[in-house]
Amino acid sequence: MRAAIITGLLLVASLAAWPQKTNHPAARANIEKLQQLSPEQRKSALQRLPPQRQQQIEQRLNRLDQMDPARRERLLERYRRFQALPPETQNQIRDVGRRLRELPEDRQQVVRGAINRLQKLSAEDRERRLDLPRFKKRFSPAELDIVRRGSGLWHDALDAR
Repeated sequence: MRAAIITGLLLVASLAAWPQKTNHPAARANIEKLQQLSPEQRKSALQRLPPQRQQQIEQRLNRLDQMDPARRERLLERYRRFQALPPETQNQIRDVGRRLRELPEDRQQVVRGAINRLQKLSAEDRERRLDLPRFKKRFSPAELDIVRRGSGLWHDALDAR
């Protein structure tokens, strides 16, 4: 379940990132409105985007469509919370997500698992765990930074509201 939440957060961060990648009005449209459109209406709304970008957005929206309604609503609520965050915090979350996606798949799973477990802890317990030598030796310095920043940012910014 927590892995699904992290995947959802990455989806939120990637959905939130696409308005920054183009100045086209369709790209700035509210994701919730796009999600509610019929496939034909979506295609029309997105057709002015470059084909690759259009395909990426359609794939993300299709993943939202395939989720069960309760999970989709939780994800959209997190998206609304994300949109309400200061731009600097949004960018920090996007950066952590980007860095996580750059890791090899097997390491992504290990790092996501650590983030999931740490998010369940209080800030003090999370810091204590992060400082344990046996915890640190499981990760490269870059991975440890992703774990530290990701578990704190996502917990504090998206879960604590």
